[in-house]
Amino acid sequence: AWPLAIVLLPFLAAAALTPFFGQKRSERLGTQMRAGLGDLNAFAVDNIQGIREIVAFDQGKARIDQIEERGREFGTRRRTFLRQQSFQASFVELITAFGGLSVLTTGAWLVINGHMESTQLPLATLIALSSFMPVTELATTLRQIMETLAACRRVFAVHDEPVHVQDGTR
Repeated sequence: AWPLAIVLLPFLAAAALTPFFGQKRSERLGTQMRAGLGDLNAFAVDNIQGIREIVAFDQGKARIDQIEERGREFGTRRRTFLRQQSFQASFVELITAFGGLSVLTTGAWLVINGHMESTQLPLATLIALSSFMPVTELATTLRQIMETLAACRRVFAVHDEPVHVQDGTR
C-alpha cells in the first residue's frame, strides 16, 4: 500500500541525514579525545624515560598526581565523545521505532477501512522496519570513513611537521 511508503519516507530520510548533523561535533570531540590520549601517552613515556631524575629529585608523588589528573581529563573527554556517539545511535533507534509505529498505525487504519488485508499488516511492518537496516549501515560506514579521514589528517600533520634538529654532516 503506497500510504505506508509515504508515511515511512520522512523517517528514512531523518535516519539517513542524522550522521551529517552530528558530524562536526563528533569530529571535534574525537579530535579532542585523541589529542588528550596523545598527551597522556607522551607524559607517561616522559615519566618512564626520566624515572631516574624523578627518583633523584623525589618527585614520585607529584608525578603520580599529574598522571592521575591527566587521566581524569582524558576520561572526561572520552566520556563526552562516547555520550555523543550514544546519543546519535539512540536517535537513529528512536527514529526507527517511530517509523515502524507510524507504518503499523497507518496499516491498521488501512485494514479497518478495508484497503488492506489484515494478514499483510505484520509483513508490511517488518519490511518497513528492515528498510532502516541499509540506512543505518550507511550511517555507520560514513562515520568510519570520517574517522579514517581524521586519522589521515593526523598522519599528514606529523609527516609535514618541520624537523627542528638536523643531523650533522657526514
